[in-house]
Amino acid sequence: FVMEFVQGPTLKQLLEQHGRLRYDSATKVMLHVARALDHAHANSLVHRDVKPANIIIATKTKAAKLCDLGLAKDVDEDGSDTLEGRAIGTPFYMSPELARGERNVDIRADIYSLGATYFHAVCGRPPFEGPTPAVIMAKHLTEDLPDVAKLCPKASPGCVAVIERMLEKDPEDRYQTP
Repeated sequence: FVMEFVQGPTLKQLLEQHGRLRYDSATKVMLHVARALDHAHANSLVHRDVKPANIIIATKTKAAKLCDLGLAKDVDEDGSDTLEGRAIGTPFYMSPELARGERNVDIRADIYSLGATYFHAVCGRPPFEGPTPAVIMAKHLTEDLPDVAKLCPKASPGCVAVIERMLEKDPEDRYQTP
């Protein structure tokens, strides 16, 4: 797999510098990444590590680019590279099914991770925090999502609704495609 050279900061760097993005700016970034995930989905790939550090904002065009497919998986393969019960990804942005170590995850796991990234970009912090990766993963499995509207009162109702749907615990309740 070859990717174009992209010069610019990662979303993680922007969040570290500014704390959060305006909800409309964050929405544009997420739309670009959703298009990249849609392309991956059309080619039977699940990224499995969508997070701010893996999104680069091109300096010249301001386009967001999804990078680092090191954990990507071809969903048409048998899953033998993934050990049952072993979590793959970054705990702050990990879907419940990845946190459980399920082998046969699909694009809806990436939609959840993009939703957690969107939450972070709009609210200024990941949806769940904790002292250890295990605690954070457990929160993705069991705790209710913090109130986006309360954490970011300037976010539009539509933005809040999209984030909340992307972060549904059950993949059937999330958007089914990017």
